[in-house]
Amino acid sequence: MFSATIRSVGLRARLASQLPVQAPVMIRNMSSAAPQKSDVIFSKTSSPELDETLTTILHRIVLPYRLPALQRKMVFSEEYRSRLQTDPIVIEVDGYEHRFETLNFKKKDVPNSRAILLKAISLMKTRADWDNLVRLLNGYARSKRTIKLHDRFRMIREAGRTGNIWSIIEAMRHSEKSGLYLRHLPPVDEIMYWLCHKAVSNNWSASETKQAATWATIVMDILEEPEHRRPNQSLSPRALHREPQVLAQYLMLLAAQSVFHGNKLDAGGHVTKIAKILALEWPAGKGLLELHPVPEEQPNRSSKMLRAKVDYVEDFYLNYSPTRHISIAATTLKAIELAKQVVSPELAVKLDSIASGVTKEMEDRLSKRVESNDRRGWAMYDALLGPNQVKPQPAEVSTEAKSEETEAKA
Repeated sequence: MFSATIRSVGLRARLASQLPVQAPVMIRNMSSAAPQKSDVIFSKTSSPELDETLTTILHRIVLPYRLPALQRKMVFSEEYRSRLQTDPIVIEVDGYEHRFETLNFKKKDVPNSRAILLKAISLMKTRADWDNLVRLLNGYARSKRTIKLHDRFRMIREAGRTGNIWSIIEAMRHSEKSGLYLRHLPPVDEIMYWLCHKAVSNNWSASETKQAATWATIVMDILEEPEHRRPNQSLSPRALHREPQVLAQYLMLLAAQSVFHGNKLDAGGHVTKIAKILALEWPAGKGLLELHPVPEEQPNRSSKMLRAKVDYVEDFYLNYSPTRHISIAATTLKAIELAKQVVSPELAVKLDSIASGVTKEMEDRLSKRVESNDRRGWAMYDALLGPNQVKPQPAEVSTEAKSEETEAKA
């Protein structure tokens, strides 16, 4: 919670008598109390345009909803325009003072909340920019603005594309503020994709691979929290943290860390643990698409909204997204290739049975690659399994790993 100071010279006494005893915002003289630190005000960003966009959101969407109902009504009412000019309402939050003017929806004084949100997201490039995400989402939640599921998905994609996927994980960790919950498989897969991309696009460097694996572990832990459980958990065969395709992406990062930077030693037994769960949850010989087949009653995808429901909510979404299917299939095969170098021979055989089903699907995709336009999926496939696949640089083998190898041989 934060403490804010609000003043309106002629209105203070009248308003104070109309507020409930436990009003969320107190009305008092500016000099009577020092405002406490809050999570409301946006921090400076890398571009003037983004600063201006966030300031507009703050002044015209967020701060009005920090006012008591009566004052908010005055700000949004044209009939009080002249009164606000002579007897303004001023709010101070964390040392930031704002004087309200009349905001007329008909005159478009208040911007379209979705359009300006997407504009802000598109302008975020640096870590400092994305550090504003939780405050931005919290402001929208407190202002009773609903963020559509496909717009949340776009946030994840933009954060990943700019190398700031941690900001999404941070928002998930503070879901009580951000309102960002992971309760569906497609957005979880999207986050895991960008974590895998982080390691692969940096040539499996020791630092980036370790960080990606660490962040993936945090995501898996978050998925076990009650607030991030599926809304229809009783109707779903598995919890999200035990979904085979999620486990496979997680396994690739853990196994890559062991194989490329740990001399194939399973430090802590994490690779074996996740590989065992994967073998338990993934029916032998089944392909990725068979894990969540399309229902007999085909989903209605006749409109953008209905397509979004399938693409961003339903477990069987990969059947309608070849590029994401190719990406996760390639990641699964790479995970098994690497994990087999770490786990026991018995467990490796079980992983091979998973690979057989996924390989059949990939062979079908490969036969149609010439006419395929699924660039993201094929880019991941080429990086992981292609002739010119990404390989770690020799210099990236850590001193710690070499020391462990020496001790193991001694």
